[in-house]
Amino acid sequence: MGWDYSEEDVEEVFKSGRMVGHRLDSGEVISSAALFPYGDELATLGVVIVNPAYKGRGLGRELVESVLASKGERSILLVATREGKPL
Repeated sequence: MGWDYSEEDVEEVFKSGRMVGHRLDSGEVISSAALFPYGDELATLGVVIVNPAYKGRGLGRELVESVLASKGERSILLVATREGKPL
């Protein structure tokens, strides 16, 4: 997707939060979103990415809804890029 995450960064995401996404039958990951909890009261939503070839199909919205459904009673903080504003 052009983001400069290292393999170590991605592994840290998996350790730190709940990650969801879509994968093609070929195994290619085409979308992602993650929830990062900070105790029982706060969490952040991040790493919301959809491959440009698959945008406009509701994948990002589906992932964000899935992550929000798992937040429990936590408040959510989102810092979005300009590209993420419509979502």
